[in-house]
Amino acid sequence: MKVRTFLLVSSLVVLAACSAQQKDDAGSENAPLSTPSPASDVDAPSAGSGAVLSSTGSAAADPAARIVEVTVENWQFTPNIVTAKKGEKLVIRLKGVSGIHRFSVPDLGINQRVEVGETIDVMIPTDKAGTFDFRCSVPCGEGHEGMTGKIIMSE
Repeated sequence: MKVRTFLLVSSLVVLAACSAQQKDDAGSENAPLSTPSPASDVDAPSAGSGAVLSSTGSAAADPAARIVEVTVENWQFTPNIVTAKKGEKLVIRLKGVSGIHRFSVPDLGINQRVEVGETIDVMIPTDKAGTFDFRCSVPCGEGHEGMTGKIIMSE
């Protein structure tokens, strides 16, 4: 009986530790250009992916970049269409209005978390033309499936 109790308690401790470690590791592989707020995290970027420039009200690191403000609230991004030219310096400034969401652009390697009250700048890679779909990658309720948009990069 003691061995079973020990195994059960040990298993619970391991599960709790793994769960806490998983939360801690959510953004530890990314090295943003400035320190994000503790509530902000970014999945590790791939080559050519967007970079977090700043969070919670900080100015963009590149003053030459065009900034497009996008509000992030329950079930919508506003605006949900962003246009740019290939090679242009583009920053999307995400402003969390309601809920917890992620601005996910899989084809550009971006998956940025944004919460209520946060403002986070994300540099958009503009090295290739095309249409890049974005969406919320956190199940955020009834209207989650429609929380989508597009970045249209012209030549």
